[in-house]
Amino acid sequence: MEFQFKWRSSVLNYRVYGSGNQAVLAFHGFDQNSTAFRFMEEDFGLTHRIISIDLPHQGKTIWNEPELNPNDLVLLIQDFKKSLEIQSTILLGYSLGANYTLGLVCADPASVQELWLVAGDGLSFRPLFRFVTGTVIGRYLFKGFVRFPGWVRFVLNLGSVTRILPERTARFFLSTIDSQPKRALLMQRWISAGRISPSPSTIIQTLNNHSIHCRMVYGEHDSLIPVRFARKFARKLNHVDLQLVPEGHMLLKSRYFKSFLTQPSLP
Repeated sequence: MEFQFKWRSSVLNYRVYGSGNQAVLAFHGFDQNSTAFRFMEEDFGLTHRIISIDLPHQGKTIWNEPELNPNDLVLLIQDFKKSLEIQSTILLGYSLGANYTLGLVCADPASVQELWLVAGDGLSFRPLFRFVTGTVIGRYLFKGFVRFPGWVRFVLNLGSVTRILPERTARFFLSTIDSQPKRALLMQRWISAGRISPSPSTIIQTLNNHSIHCRMVYGEHDSLIPVRFARKFARKLNHVDLQLVPEGHMLLKSRYFKSFLTQPSLP
C-alpha cells in the first residue's frame, strides 16, 4: 500500500510491504522508487514490515527542504517512525540509498537493530564525489556541468574507448546526463546523498562500538560498486556477513535476500 507523510514543507511518499512485527526501513537506488522492494513481500511479509521510502528528488516524494544534513535526516526519520509507532528498525540500503542508511546509523545508532547493504554505495573514500557535493568550488563546477556537459561526455567516452572505464559503466553514466533535466536531478540527488554520507572510518567505528550486525550482498562483477570495497570494509567489522554473488549491480532479487532470514543475528 502507498502512503504519504507530511514533514515541514515536504511530503515523503512510501510503500509498505508485509505485516510482520520486524520493521525494515528500505532506501532504493538511483533513479528508482519505493516499488524497488516489492519483491520482498513474498518471503519477508509474514515476519517483517518493509517500509520502502521514495528518496528526496526521486519517486513521488515532494522535497521542498534545504539540502539534508545528518541532524535533519535523523529528525525526519524519528518523526516518521513515530507516526508509524515503531522505534528500532533494520536499515536496508541499495546502491545510492546506502548513503542514507549509513548516515542514519552513524547519527542514531541506538535505534538500529541491523544494517543490510545490497550493492551499497559509501564504503570507500570518494574524492570526486566529496569534492562536487561538499565544496563551494565543486558545486560551482557541478552547476556548470549541468549547463555544459560536453567535457564530461568526452571523458566518459574516452574512458570507455581506452578501457580505463568499463563500457557498461560509461553507458550508465552517459544515460544519466543525456538531457539538462536529468543532469539537474543528478546534481540534486548526489548533493542530497553526499551531505549525509559519513566517512568509512566513522561508519566502521560506529558499527563496532555499538555491536551492530551488518549483512552485505555484493556482486563480483559490479562495475559501479567494485567488490574490493566491500571486502575491505567487511574485514574491519566485528559483526558482519558478506555474501558475494556472481552478478553485476542489479541485486534486488529474492534469492539474495533469503539468507537474511536464515542466518542468526550476532549479539
